[in-house]
Amino acid sequence: MPSRSLKTLQLGVAGCGRIAQLVHLPELRRMPVSRVTALAEPEAKHREAAKALFPQAREFRDYRELLASAAVDALIVCLPSSLHAEAALAALKAGVPVYVEKPLAVDEASARAVLQAWRSSGVLGMVGFNYRFHPLYLRAKAALEEGALGEVVAVRAVFSSAARRLAIRRILQLAQVVFQIVQKTSVLLA
Repeated sequence: MPSRSLKTLQLGVAGCGRIAQLVHLPELRRMPVSRVTALAEPEAKHREAAKALFPQAREFRDYRELLASAAVDALIVCLPSSLHAEAALAALKAGVPVYVEKPLAVDEASARAVLQAWRSSGVLGMVGFNYRFHPLYLRAKAALEEGALGEVVAVRAVFSSAARRLAIRRILQLAQVVFQIVQKTSVLLA
């Protein structure tokens, strides 16, 4: 029987900012069955950083230009949250499978529009809830389905991942939020 090789998937990335540079682009470099062939990013500094990782990729200032070029087999949407639904709708309308970083949309109406477009498009679509495929999650789900845990009356979850370097500005923003929470809690408990 002849061996079948997988076609290399030609990927486009819409949005090359912080999340794309910390997570998506480094992971995409390690995937042997895909190749980033197109990058869409309005900010030159982010586009240039992504281009350094994928020098063969075509550059676009806008995801709509990328989709119009028909240069990709699938699109990864890492744009600001307010553009997720719009970009997903454009990809689905173009018949391009789409992976959308969470959230899918910033409001229910937009999310429903994307869901309807996905259902009628006949192409693959996914929201970036990656941990649903994690072995620990899958084991917990199986245990629940088997009744091994009994009746669930409450759930408490903690999310953590490997530490990432944060810019000092982000650390200060987080400190400010923590300070405000402590202040408000003190007022409530006084």
